[in-house]
Amino acid sequence: MWSKTLVSFPTYTFLLFTPLTLLIQLVSTSTARISSRTKRFLAFPLLLSLILIPPNFYCDLFLFNFTYASVGIVVFFRYFDLFFFSPWFYNTEVYTSLEAIKNDALLIVRNLTTSKITSTKSSDQVETARPPTQKGFAPHIVSSFVLVPVILAWHLIHDAIGRYCMTLTAEKVFRFSQVEYFLFGLLSCLYIQASIEFSALLISFWWTLLFNGGRYDTREWHSAFDNPWISTSLSELWSRRWHQAFRSMWVSLVFKPLRILIQSKLKKDFPRLAQVLELTIPTLGVFVISGIIHEYLAYVAMYHTWTPGHQLFFFTMQALGMIVERFFFQNYLLIKESHLLRRIWGLGYIYFTLPYFLRCFVEVESWNVHKEFPSLIKIIFAI
Repeated sequence: MWSKTLVSFPTYTFLLFTPLTLLIQLVSTSTARISSRTKRFLAFPLLLSLILIPPNFYCDLFLFNFTYASVGIVVFFRYFDLFFFSPWFYNTEVYTSLEAIKNDALLIVRNLTTSKITSTKSSDQVETARPPTQKGFAPHIVSSFVLVPVILAWHLIHDAIGRYCMTLTAEKVFRFSQVEYFLFGLLSCLYIQASIEFSALLISFWWTLLFNGGRYDTREWHSAFDNPWISTSLSELWSRRWHQAFRSMWVSLVFKPLRILIQSKLKKDFPRLAQVLELTIPTLGVFVISGIIHEYLAYVAMYHTWTPGHQLFFFTMQALGMIVERFFFQNYLLIKESHLLRRIWGLGYIYFTLPYFLRCFVEVESWNVHKEFPSLIKIIFAI
């Protein structure tokens, strides 16, 4: 294990966001000015730096170490797709417009008919978002300030859970019974949801306030999550109700290419096998890549207690669970039509797999990162 270099917060920000800014500028430059081959040559060291900086540098704030590592690895995969994989697989040029990049970044909170980044054969063939004034977008426009109480509510939930967890120690949590540990895990998931919802709503608020004249269209903008607690299956939870911030990356880099590959190789001679595998293998591929990303994050942020394989196991098991439930839901009508049985199945599966996801976070008592957040509860009680 090599040592990491402590740097100031501004220095860490500069180290990570400089290559990101250069990558955005490079991919959005017309191929008439810079060829695809040159772009790939210039992009390679920039992409490499995104995944090498977080394991070798850190600042005093755990929250930013984890956040910056998340940004680095996600951007690495997304731009590896844009510079290398998609141009090779789809035989296209390396080009994406700034508008498409913006749309993709806002995907977690914004509904657009075409929001994903696409590589195209020329600089003019870029998918763009349909303006919200066109047919298909109901003008349910309210003031951006209606988001303020919702933002404060999510902050209170986040703050309350964080302050409760700060009364715990790793030793105490590991002494919990299996049921208590599961309930603690669900509370941790709510904490994650509150953190992401709070951040996403702040983005929506400031974006609509600064660029939409303070008008918030409820048909165009949405919450990061879609009531994940009422999910009736693993597929519903992960495919629709959990946040879909990286959906375009999963579809473009993993799901769609694997599906096309299986269809081209098997559909003609083995149509029934192709029908089974064209969803099974891409689903497994998406969760394996997600597991690898989380393994990287666990290593970077918690390297002194990191146990290899736990994150990969958890996410791979989610994919296998989705594959199993698809078979049973299709072949057993009683399970398919009973929301109660479907919820029991989903909760039971999470019950046995969630500890693998939680372990590394508990070992480092990661809830102490909450000390880095301003406390709305403290402010209220002070008043």
